[in-house]
Amino acid sequence: MGLLFDRDFDQELEMERGGFSVAGRSYSEDELTARLAAAADAARAEGHAAGRAELAAEQAARTLETQSLCRDAIAQGIAVLLADADAHRQALEADLVEFALAVMRRLAPEILATLSERRVRAELQAGLPLVTGPGRVRLTLAPDMLEALRPEIAEVARAQDLDARLEIDADPALRPGDARIEWQDGLMHYSLSAICDQLIDLLRGRARTAQTATQSPEARHG
Repeated sequence: MGLLFDRDFDQELEMERGGFSVAGRSYSEDELTARLAAAADAARAEGHAAGRAELAAEQAARTLETQSLCRDAIAQGIAVLLADADAHRQALEADLVEFALAVMRRLAPEILATLSERRVRAELQAGLPLVTGPGRVRLTLAPDMLEALRPEIAEVARAQDLDARLEIDADPALRPGDARIEWQDGLMHYSLSAICDQLIDLLRGRARTAQTATQSPEARHG
């Protein structure tokens, strides 16, 4: 069986002369070089575009990660600031309470000395008109206070039509600023010294609470 060779001698001659034929079209060497260069440029451009897209995706991922880290750091910083502010507030409150307690302790004797007579006078003027019903009315004051207010007590009693049944007693156990009125259906007791003592006790208790809060582990470490 013989072999048949189908040769295009014209194309071979053209190739020998420096030309090329692709898919039925002939290209010169320069044209083919230009086409290969264009194909290489297109491939590089496509590679560059893919690289840029990959780089952009990586940058976006890093940006999201950085934003997340920043949010966490900000949240932690705010928590620390709030803890510090709370500890500072507690320490300031403790200092203010201690200061108020010290001032009240120092001023209490002066308050009793300067305000007792005025306050007892006001309480008697407000309390005696409240007396109702028959029977004796008993007014008890500290000895010094009784001597200072006796004329005014008599005047108020006459104005309230109580002078005939008013009994006035001095009780050494009462402190300046104390007054007690007793009648058949009621009792009124006023004590400026007790008010001062109660305020001091209140401040002392608040100071203990504030001091305990500032010494707690949460307050120390935030």
